[in-house]
Amino acid sequence: MKKLLALCLLLSLALSLCGCGGGEPTDGELTDTAAALIEKSRVVNRLFFEEGIPVDETAAPENNYRPADKAALRELGFGSVSDILGYMESVWSASYMTRFRKSAVLAPVVGDNAIETYAYCFDKTNKDGSFDCVMVYAGGPNLKTDHAEYLTDTLTVTEKTKDRARLSLQVSVSKEDLPPKQTALSVTLVREQDGVWRLDSNTAVAYPTR
Repeated sequence: MKKLLALCLLLSLALSLCGCGGGEPTDGELTDTAAALIEKSRVVNRLFFEEGIPVDETAAPENNYRPADKAALRELGFGSVSDILGYMESVWSASYMTRFRKSAVLAPVVGDNAIETYAYCFDKTNKDGSFDCVMVYAGGPNLKTDHAEYLTDTLTVTEKTKDRARLSLQVSVSKEDLPPKQTALSVTLVREQDGVWRLDSNTAVAYPTR
């Protein structure tokens, strides 16, 4: 009888553990998670889509590229493009990162026998394979967006399942001397195999034309 009781208790514990972190999340949990991930995404948007990676203006361009300003990049917490991608993996899903690595940020767009869009940045290596510096396209970000302030208190869950959710929020977007405009942004979250929720969509926003 004691063995049966112990077995029942173990089974009950196992079932409760399986339920932890595996059930459908509450709207509050999703909005809190989305707000934190959106905040973490801001530095990436700044480097790849908005102001761009700071460059060393004193260095001569090499085939339309300039080396990054190492000190300025370090102030943002990164030493290389690989560092930025490593950071991104804690914010975005594996499937998003696969798509991102094929984007014009990191890979040239090739048309009929010609490059249509150069990769925005890459890690330059020395002849021995060691890291040298980050090289940045002199023309600036090739997938340009504008400065965004995310009004995370407006986050609303529009769809959700156990492992996927879509939320919407308002964003205030600024561009040069134009007045800020608000626009709606939809973001997708996915719960990956490690049980962690990550973004599965971009958070960069362009200035609304209407």
